[in-house]
Amino acid sequence: MDQEEKREMDLRRLEIFHELLRDSVWERYKLLPQVSALSATLLVVATFGENLLPLTICVRVLLIVLLVFIPISLIGYLYEFEQAEEHAKKYRKDW
Repeated sequence: MDQEEKREMDLRRLEIFHELLRDSVWERYKLLPQVSALSATLLVVATFGENLLPLTICVRVLLIVLLVFIPISLIGYLYEFEQAEEHAKKYRKDW
């Protein structure tokens, strides 16, 4: 195995590492907006029946927080994804 073959093999390993890193970031942040959206939906549905969940200030604030958390988590997901790509590109250039 000469130097060029070793370099190609190292680059392939780095590409695999980059793919795994991208997938792990994707899966971690993909759940956050879904959980928030489902929680907000559950609160909205629960407030339809006044006996089930009265629409108090606490419920309204919680609903607003959950609804605001959806775009914030998506922005955080995009930021982390970009950082992971930059990190992988940096190490790829170093090889």
